[in-house]
Amino acid sequence: GSMYGPWGDPRGVRRAAALSALRPMARSRRARVGVVHWGSEAPAHLVLPLTAVRHRRQIEAGLALPPSLGGNNFPAALARSREVLQASGPTRIKVIIAITDGIEELDAAAAQQLELLPPRSVHVVLVDHSQGCTPDLEAGWLALPLGSFTRLDLLDTRQMANQIAQIVATATAPRP
Repeated sequence: GSMYGPWGDPRGVRRAAALSALRPMARSRRARVGVVHWGSEAPAHLVLPLTAVRHRRQIEAGLALPPSLGGNNFPAALARSREVLQASGPTRIKVIIAITDGIEELDAAAAQQLELLPPRSVHVVLVDHSQGCTPDLEAGWLALPLGSFTRLDLLDTRQMANQIAQIVATATAPRP
């Protein structure tokens, strides 16, 4: 619910940022993207399975803003993401980007779900333009074994898209 309403993202800035972050991936014929919408739950009927980046219209449709899904349940989002990855068959590199406002009390369930995913594959982009994510809530995010954690204080499409693109580029760069 905190991602909706006048203090949330009524204009779809997060969606626009995710779409613009696809541009650098378009060069790869093998790149695929999936979408998991989440709130209090992560409903299966709102999932876009991994889809080739060249199918931009399908991805745009998958990123359409759903009705409000209530609060935040990061463990549910991770569990649904794991299902999407498992259903897609073997993939070489897995990068999960969770865009959130961070207004969630995290518990052991989040860490347990992270353990079921490839190590450091989950990257959190916390967009806290409403200043609702307290230092204690942020500490909960920072305590998780994430691939990366970025805090953005502005709801800005360019800044978010650049951050997402940088995460993907770093996570998919060849290792020496």
